[in-house]
Amino acid sequence: MTTILITSSVKVSAPYTSLTNEEERAKLTLEALKKWLAIAPTYKIVICDGSNYNFSNDCKKSFPNADIECLFFENNTSLVSEYGKGYGEGEIIEFALKNSSFLKHENFFIKCSARIWVKNFNKILISWNGIFECDLGLKRNNLRVPIIPYYVDTKFYIVNKNFYLKHFLNVYKNVRDKEWNFIEHEFFKSLVSINKKVGHYLVSQKPIILGVSGTYGTKYNTSRFYFLKKKITHFIKSYIIKAYY
Repeated sequence: MTTILITSSVKVSAPYTSLTNEEERAKLTLEALKKWLAIAPTYKIVICDGSNYNFSNDCKKSFPNADIECLFFENNTSLVSEYGKGYGEGEIIEFALKNSSFLKHENFFIKCSARIWVKNFNKILISWNGIFECDLGLKRNNLRVPIIPYYVDTKFYIVNKNFYLKHFLNVYKNVRDKEWNFIEHEFFKSLVSINKKVGHYLVSQKPIILGVSGTYGTKYNTSRFYFLKKKITHFIKSYIIKAYY
């Protein structure tokens, strides 16, 4: 059995977050859970909320037969407000790993932010490397060509639990959103320190993310043209990264 960890914060304390309505955030999280249950019906789900919102009653009412573990606690709101949402997310994952009865028995887990889901999740999981896989963002080089990897897309990734505990557990403490140093950058720095060939950690295909962005409050594009463009771009990116990085 494999577990999907959903990180949530119904009440917002981090800066640079457009979607702040608590009722809407909770509703969208439940909608995403419904999608995950359809995509991966045999998987366990842990939803951990860092704003003390307990999803237990919501889940029992909406998904009475689902295997969902609901955890909740209070993030250090002053530090999350000062350092950013990546700091809060790091605290949430740390709490889940220490307190989840589901994750306790897992060798690896799938992490996904609340309010979104990954349509092609099962295809991605088939070819994962057993250690860590994610999507990588690129920045432009001196020729203004976007070919240099420099951040990990932390909305969704698959990770060996011991690998996470060793290399990622505490990186959130270095997050400083106001200085434009995000959790995505800290994950990438850790990867490079482990293995400069970061192409080894790139997912085999572009994750098709659907739902609503908590940061921007906008829906992810669902058009076929958009998905096709992303698949082609990911194919090119994969070739570049694995060849040179």
